Amino acid sequence: MEVEDRSVAVGPGASGIGRSTAPSPSRHALPAAAALPGRARLARQHCQTFARYWILDPVVGAFTIAVFYLLRAMPIDWGAALEQEKLHQVDDGTSPVQNERVLGLVAGVDTRRAQWLSEGPSQGQWLRLFAETSIVDRLWEAGRIEVEGLHHLAAARDAGRPHLMMGLHLGTWEAFGAAMYALGFPGKFFYLPPRNRFQDRIARRARRGWGKVLPMSVAGLREAYRTLVEERGAVVSWVDEFVRGRGVMAPLFGRPVPTRSNLSNAVRLGLASGAAMLPFYVERLNGARFRLTIFPEVELTRSGNREADVIDNVHRIDRLTTPIITQRLEQWFLLL
Repeated sequence: MEVEDRSVAVGPGASGIGRSTAPSPSRHALPAAAALPGRARLARQHCQTFARYWILDPVVGAFTIAVFYLLRAMPIDWGAALEQEKLHQVDDGTSPVQNERVLGLVAGVDTRRAQWLSEGPSQGQWLRLFAETSIVDRLWEAGRIEVEGLHHLAAARDAGRPHLMMGLHLGTWEAFGAAMYALGFPGKFFYLPPRNRFQDRIARRARRGWGKVLPMSVAGLREAYRTLVEERGAVVSWVDEFVRGRGVMAPLFGRPVPTRSNLSNAVRLGLASGAAMLPFYVERLNGARFRLTIFPEVELTRSGNREADVIDNVHRIDRLTTPIITQRLEQWFLLL
C-alpha cells in the first residue's frame, strides 16, 4: 500500500507538493551553537569558584593565620621596626608627586606631605599594620594606647543618649576597639568581611570583644537604628571610604556628596535617631605607641528638609575629618 507523500519543500529549489526534503540542519544547530559559549563560560566560572573556595582560599588563609600567630609571638616593638615612616620633605614644595593614585584620590593635597608615596607603599607598611593588628589587645595591656577626649563619650553615655562613633582608617584603627572594650564602652560596629573566609576569621579574632558585627546592608542599617533608638546604645561606623570602580567616597576632596556612602548613611542615622555624633581617629606615635582622639559631638543641622540636611551635615563632618587625614597621609589605609 502506497502512502501519499504530503511533505512540503519551502525555499529556493522547492518544486511544490509531493517532493520530500530533509529538514535544514542549521535551524536547530544555530541555537545549540549559540548556547555553547554560555555553557562554557558558566562551567569555567564554576571551576574558578571551586578552585578559589577549596584550593586558593585555604592556602592563602593558612599562610595568613601562620603569619598572624607568628607576629603575635613577637615583641611589641618589633612591628614598629618593620617600617620607619618618613616624609620626604621638599624645600620648595614644587616637586611633583609621581604616584598617580595619590593625584587621583587626593587632588590638590600638599605635595610635601604626599611625596613619601611617590614610589608607592612598601611591603613594610602592610606588614607593620598587620603586626600591630595581631597584638592590638597586648598594646592596651602594655599601656601603649593613650586616650584623649573620653569625657565626650562618657557624657553622652551618662546622659542616656545613644552615640554614633565615626571613625577613620588611620594608624592602627583596631586600637579603638581594644580601648573601648577595656574602658567598658561596648557597641556594635559595621564590618565588610573579606572574601576569604579564613582571613575573615582572623579579622573577627582581632576584633573580639568589640561587640556585635553589623553587616554592610539595609538589614545592618535597620539594626543600627534599633540599637540607637530602642537600646540607646552605641554604633561604630568608618566614614572614610573607597569603593572599587568609584574611587574615594569620603573625604570628598571637593567632589559632590554621593547619594549613598558610609558618611551619608551615618548622617541619616544621626538625624533619624538623635544620637550624639562623635568623630574619632587613632594615630601612631613613636614606636609602637598610639593615641585615640575622640572629638566633641558634631551638632547636626535640622531644617526640616531631610536631603538638604544630609548634604549640609556631610559637608560639616567632611570639613572636620579631611584635615585630620591630609595631615597624616602616611598613616591613611586607603592610600596603602
